[in-house]
This record gives sequence, structure tokens and C-alpha cells, in this order.
Amino acid sequence: MTELLEKAIKAASRLSQEQQDAIASEILARIEADARWDAALADPRSDRLLKQLADEARADIARGDVLDTDPSQGR
Repeated sequence: MTELLEKAIKAASRLSQEQQDAIASEILARIEADARWDAALADPRSDRLLKQLADEARADIARGDVLDTDPSQGR
């Protein structure tokens, strides 16, 4: 376990049981989501799907069918 994770767990141990359970649920959900993404991206069929999504995004951009939602631009 890393120092940072140990620090986070120590800090979480001082919280209420309800807050600890909420944090634990978030951590476990993140780990499970990462595992699902890893499995999906390891599937050879994902290359075709990702290429299709990228092509669609490029076409949307070329047509001007996108909004600039970059918060750093102050819009």
C-alpha cells in the first residue's frame, strides 16, 4: 500500500461509520469501473468501435456540430 493511500485510510478512519462506508463504496465502484474498462479495451472488437466513435466525433467537428464547453474559456 502506498503512503498516500495509507494517509487517506487513516484520515477516513476518523470519520463516522456512514462516511467511511460511503468512501469505501466509491473506492470499490472506481476499482470495478476501471476493471470493466480494462476488459472492454482489451477486447479486440473495441478497436473498431473506438475508431467509429472517433470518426463520428471528427465528422461532428467538421460540420460544426459541437459546442466549446471548455470552462477555461469563460463561456
